[in-house]
Amino acid sequence: MHVINASNSSTRDRGTCRYTVALAGRQRVKTPAGAFDAYIVKTCRELHMNLARAKVIWWSAYAPGRGLVAHHQIEEVWAMNLFPTRRIFDMRLAR
Repeated sequence: MHVINASNSSTRDRGTCRYTVALAGRQRVKTPAGAFDAYIVKTCRELHMNLARAKVIWWSAYAPGRGLVAHHQIEEVWAMNLFPTRRIFDMRLAR
């Protein structure tokens, strides 16, 4: 991975990015639009750079004939490899 400064194209940081996608199985998922039998896909991205590291995990539920019906995301970032932050996002099909 190569991070570039947008103003002058200089290198800000560099490192590695590992990306994995796996079919976790099937599950009944409840949403405001109803319940769906969905395929659950787990996606993970791990970034390791000199100044930071991050891990983002997505759990996505795809229902045949409807597409994406639910999404759960966890972001963990360690700035300067010392200061951790964690954010969680959730999405459900409304109608």
